[in-house]
Amino acid sequence: STLIPDGVVSSDPSREESDPMSTKYRIVNIYLKPDDYYSEMVEKCPEVLAAGLGYVVLFVHLTSQYLDFPLPHPLSYFSSSSSIRRSGEEEEKVLNPGKAKTEEEFREAVDLLNENVVSLCASADIPVPPSHRHLLLNNLHS
Repeated sequence: STLIPDGVVSSDPSREESDPMSTKYRIVNIYLKPDDYYSEMVEKCPEVLAAGLGYVVLFVHLTSQYLDFPLPHPLSYFSSSSSIRRSGEEEEKVLNPGKAKTEEEFREAVDLLNENVVSLCASADIPVPPSHRHLLLNNLHS
């Protein structure tokens, strides 16, 4: 089963390599390669990464509303300046590596977003293997 309609988040077989962890996924034609917190994209194209993560925020937020599922961490969609905050805290963490206060804050924001995705998958009875719990778009594509 899948959580999302075809074409919103998809993999591109032409970009796949022998290692399945290197598969590139795209959301609204923005490629996000699952790696260590998108480190390659942080260095080369942080604004593209921020826009892609913004689309993920929008998609996750709208899907949670459609499924009437409260997310563990509240999201704020502002395109490439989207943010997330840990439940019970007031400080928002920006999902843009160029605007986050520190690299650690950006990584925490990505982790919180992925926790939302994993929770959303669980709410739809879509299993997420423990080895994939940090792969944001891979989990959406499940």
